[in-house]
Amino acid sequence: MDSGKILLGFLSGAAVGVIVGMLYAPHKGSVTRRKIIKTAKDFKDNIEDKFKNLAEKAEEFVEEIKDVAKDISLAAEDEE
Repeated sequence: MDSGKILLGFLSGAAVGVIVGMLYAPHKGSVTRRKIIKTAKDFKDNIEDKFKNLAEKAEEFVEEIKDVAKDISLAAEDEE
């Protein structure tokens, strides 16, 4: 299984667990709703950060592949 899917599943489960826990908490409804909104926003921000990080790593990987391909191409030209 892909590690990204595992991480997303874990984070989703954690968020659902937090929300369910807050629903059973002994607070007024308005306080609980504010907590749910804050938790959802934090979760969204966390996921966005993870995707940005993943995109940056993918971009770096592509650049490394391009550099290796260029080096291989130059080496092949030198052998001719």
